[in-house]
Amino acid sequence: MPTRSRADGRRNPVDRAASPSRLAYAVTATFADGRTLETEIEITFEGKDGQTNMTLVQTGFPSAAIRDDFKGDWPNFLKRLEHVVMERAAAGAA
Repeated sequence: MPTRSRADGRRNPVDRAASPSRLAYAVTATFADGRTLETEIEITFEGKDGQTNMTLVQTGFPSAAIRDDFKGDWPNFLKRLEHVVMERAAAGAA
């Protein structure tokens, strides 16, 4: 199974790509004190009115408080993703 290591200690093995419209994978976060937390992420894509809607669901949190701590990171990640997608689209159009 392919694994991508990141500088923050997280590893992202891709488990399932059931179709071009669905991706699911596990993420293991390693904290500074050595604790780990594994969650599952499922991303689906749906075309609508000439655009693509993306739905992201992350599960496996042991408590609502920990889930809410992680929730705060997603807006920044999605903004960076939007930037990369727009850059690549512009490069392809050139």
